[in-house]
Amino acid sequence: MRPGLDAILFDLDGTLVDSVGLILDTYRHTMRAYAADPLPGDDVWLARIGEPLVDVLAPYAAQFGVPIDTIVATYREHYVLHHDDRTRVFDGVFDVLEGLAARGVRLGLVSGKSRVGIERTVSFTGLDRFFRVRIGADDCPTGKPDPGPLHLAAARLGADPARTAYVGDAPVDVRAAKAAGMWAVAVRWGPFPPEVIDPLGPDEVVEAVADLARLVGVDP
Repeated sequence: MRPGLDAILFDLDGTLVDSVGLILDTYRHTMRAYAADPLPGDDVWLARIGEPLVDVLAPYAAQFGVPIDTIVATYREHYVLHHDDRTRVFDGVFDVLEGLAARGVRLGLVSGKSRVGIERTVSFTGLDRFFRVRIGADDCPTGKPDPGPLHLAAARLGADPARTAYVGDAPVDVRAAKAAGMWAVAVRWGPFPPEVIDPLGPDEVVEAVADLARLVGVDP
């Protein structure tokens, strides 16, 4: 593990769990429910993965003339209905987390999801046992790429941001980590190509979960 590093924060969707397809389908469903024509392309939603759902959907609520709570409820109803069939942990993730936990590394989770969404995913997948600190969109007044959620997680872990890494797949994750003064680790198994991530200057880029294991000092 990087010398001097004693805490690691993780993003959830696209980093620990394969759920991006479900997220994109749910955005499409939500737009169709309000007769958006033409539908925004998936690139629109991908560009904002990791941000709080309310922030992403607010412009569309205004466009459709419906309360933001209504459009968010439409999204969440579809997401919950299909969650268990469309969500799985990436191969090798449990091995990495178990290795880190065995070594006493402090672990935290920072996601753009609501707390209810986080709890649903970590409970269903079994990831809940690794993370006593879980920060979601409703735990902090600002969302990624603002560093606030990462700083809150570090504070609850009793960790120094300068000795903490944040591991994520999305542009907002890299930006948030750098803004927080943390070691920014970008993973390649999410939906974002190198030309989107690399110009942001992550401190490390990890191609596969096994490479992440080696990077943080855990035998794959």
